[in-house]
Amino acid sequence: MPYRPSFTMTASTWKAVRSADRAQGFLEALSLSPRWIAELERSALAEEAYHTTVIEGSRVTLEQARRIATGDPTDDVDPDSRREVVNVIEAATLLREHLEAGLPFTQAVIREAHRRLVEGVRGGAAAPGAYRRMQNAVVDHATGEVVYTPPPAYAVPGRMADLVDWLESLGRDQHPVVTAALAHYELAAIHPFLDGNGRTARLISTACLVRGGYGFTRLISVSAHHDRDRSAYYGALRSADRAGDLTAWVEYVATGIADLASELTSHGIDALWLDGLVLDHGLSDRQRIAIATVRGKGGLTIRDYQALFPETPRRTLQHELSQLVRAGLVVAEGAGPSARYRAGPELRAHTAS
Repeated sequence: MPYRPSFTMTASTWKAVRSADRAQGFLEALSLSPRWIAELERSALAEEAYHTTVIEGSRVTLEQARRIATGDPTDDVDPDSRREVVNVIEAATLLREHLEAGLPFTQAVIREAHRRLVEGVRGGAAAPGAYRRMQNAVVDHATGEVVYTPPPAYAVPGRMADLVDWLESLGRDQHPVVTAALAHYELAAIHPFLDGNGRTARLISTACLVRGGYGFTRLISVSAHHDRDRSAYYGALRSADRAGDLTAWVEYVATGIADLASELTSHGIDALWLDGLVLDHGLSDRQRIAIATVRGKGGLTIRDYQALFPETPRRTLQHELSQLVRAGLVVAEGAGPSARYRAGPELRAHTAS
């Protein structure tokens, strides 16, 4: 039977969709630094890997996920958790490259994304890339209660065929935010794999947004919205299961994407201001990062600066911090190696605004 999701576009959903559309147009109009965009893309991918895996119980921090993404040493990370982060990055990259090449959603690419997601983790029991051949269930780990029973295994290939057919036909006619929400729900409802269904559904959802022209979603983690309040995330899914209607679920997803888009717009304005500051004062790329660190973490020491740029001579870094002090962008508290550089009046004024 063809996939025919039942839902209604509420006033709140329309408001969220319009807000996301405005954010997309606004960000396209900004003359943002390609360097900033590339940095944010890398950061967003690491953040997505972090949020989508910790939802499923991975033992990794956001800082560790960022180090894993950049190839920095991660001896302090549980090997399974490290592999899960790497797997998400590889699977997300696969889907992005596939869709950017103009290729369609297929069962084969979804299965390959799943294979990359679960290869070599959790004891290798997830049958990477293979549809399940037995009944599974969604269990509340706190109570042990079965909260959802997916369709039987024999129905999985047909349901997945209907889903990809919809993605390439009626799904293209929906707004990308709506398509992302509906695809996420349906894949999670089918639960086609032994494990990794949630991670796969979230990746497919984001891929729908990218395919639909929502380029800003490359700069955010959609899973961050779900991870901020997991009870709301799972509650929205389970409510849709019980009601058989996806209206509330679509509204939940649309509102989350709109909120993330609003945050990104603020970051974009901030990055544009920072680029202007760099040009006005003739700052280096390192000094730009120093200022961003001061604003983001409240301060910076020479040791912190060295950790960011270990191959740069200490004397050069000290000179750059002194330049920032003379420009009034930062102020030094204390002296010598223990001095801490905090935001100067100009930085504080912009942060307050």
